[in-house]
Amino acid sequence: MKKPAPSVTIKDQEDGRTRLRVQFDITYKGSPGKKVQGESHTEPDMTLTLGQLLERHSRGKDIPMKEPIYFETEVPTFSDLTDVERYKDQLQRRLEETKKFIQDERHEADKSKNAKTSPNKAQKKAPVDEDSQTPEGNNGAAN
Repeated sequence: MKKPAPSVTIKDQEDGRTRLRVQFDITYKGSPGKKVQGESHTEPDMTLTLGQLLERHSRGKDIPMKEPIYFETEVPTFSDLTDVERYKDQLQRRLEETKKFIQDERHEADKSKNAKTSPNKAQKKAPVDEDSQTPEGNNGAAN
């Protein structure tokens, strides 16, 4: 009868040696990784180690910091999943209202743009008499 296979796989090397399979492959040579394309947004000399931060703090030196960005919207805190669902519905309504507002503004802008260009098109020239120089047909003479 054949023995059941052990949990650790044993591979037979073709030269008669056997090799145990372990968690980490000793012959693994590594991966080349991926190349980062584009411009780096890292600012030089803006990083400090924890030791440097503690040293600067304890000696009263300045710690370089950027100005934080604050938003006008409140960050909600949720106590259960119904609050999350309610907040999601509220955000959906606000999104729809914003889209409608933008659509209305664009429609009004198009209307005003068309109103400015339409008087030029709608304004028709009075027919000019072939014998006269002016549209009235009396060679510009006043009555």
